[in-house]
Amino acid sequence: MSVTLDVYNPAGGYAAGHGSVVPNGSTSNTNPSDVLPTETGNNLKANFDFTVKYVNSTDTTPTGTSTFTWGSTCNNPHSDCFVVTTDATVTPAIGSLAWLIDPGDNTATFQGTASVSQGSTNLGTNYPVKVSVTGTTTTSPGHYLLQVYSVGADPATASPLYQASGDLSGGSVVLHG
Repeated sequence: MSVTLDVYNPAGGYAAGHGSVVPNGSTSNTNPSDVLPTETGNNLKANFDFTVKYVNSTDTTPTGTSTFTWGSTCNNPHSDCFVVTTDATVTPAIGSLAWLIDPGDNTATFQGTASVSQGSTNLGTNYPVKVSVTGTTTTSPGHYLLQVYSVGADPATASPLYQASGDLSGGSVVLHG
């Protein structure tokens, strides 16, 4: 039997980042390896943007947004892109955030649920999602790992349904701890 205990300091800061990674590239995670839906087109990109924080020192859940897109023309509203979205700042919320851990060692992890779509097809809500990041420094481009699990799955024991990872090929990740 295993037990997961999340320890966090709500006054400890926040995590924010934007940029792009190359899924299944030379800096991607290998166990498990990246898995994304098939997308076609020129100049396929995996982009992300997130801001996650505890608003008050007494909060037990963070707020914020996290968006990941995979495709060739994701800024076009009619594009056929794969999109994972959590936005706990709107009402009603699109997904939720359960916790953020920013231990002060230039890494952060947050977990919650997300809405997943591909093109104009909404694949559903309440997909468990976990994002782990390493901050950008003068000697490191930073690293991004997105893992999306089947609805109802436990990220502590399940294998990801979708995964994208890699060192940043553009953008930055800033951790304020």
